[in-house]
Amino acid sequence: MHRTLRRGHSNSGPIGMIVTPGNRPAIVIPRAAIADGPCEPRRSLNPDRQPAMETTFPGINGFLGTRASIMLDIVFLAMFAVVPVMAWSINLAKRGQYQLHKTVQLLLGVVLLVAVLLFELDMRFVTDWTVRAQPSPHYGSLVKPSLYVHLFFAIPTTFIWIYVIAMALRKFASPPRPNEYSATHRRWGKIAAIEMFMTAVTGWIFYYLAFVAS
Repeated sequence: MHRTLRRGHSNSGPIGMIVTPGNRPAIVIPRAAIADGPCEPRRSLNPDRQPAMETTFPGINGFLGTRASIMLDIVFLAMFAVVPVMAWSINLAKRGQYQLHKTVQLLLGVVLLVAVLLFELDMRFVTDWTVRAQPSPHYGSLVKPSLYVHLFFAIPTTFIWIYVIAMALRKFASPPRPNEYSATHRRWGKIAAIEMFMTAVTGWIFYYLAFVAS
């Protein structure tokens, strides 16, 4: 049997090719072409790609796992407490528990006033909410309109609550009891309650669109 040996070259050394009868070649790989050490790790097909980095925002991050600041998270949760407490306080007045109604409403007023002041300080001097909202897919479409709708209710609500509380303290005796001002107080109280409810709902919508949606 006759065999013809042909030679070629590769980067790792010569490669022999044996041609067997029937012209069927068989490639012989030299020992030097086989690495003794571990294989070199695969390199990325895109060497310019960098590992993802965590996005940082100005101000103090919140605790709800969203892009919101800590004050936005506090106000967001406060609204969940204010609405049912306000409804409970109104029910107290209907049942004749006027002193407890007065106490609860005053506490709510103080809590809301402090929350609004801290929120304004945070928004104006600490946190740039627009930077935190920019990753939202709704930033260029729904975020700002939802904020304007929220402010449409939130700004009047602040002044209405101040008016209702101030007039109640002026018109009712201590301890409070029904008098000729009761009908007016009930009317303005309902308006304040509706405004507060709409402030909370529109605030939750704005919070989701700006700081949760991704």
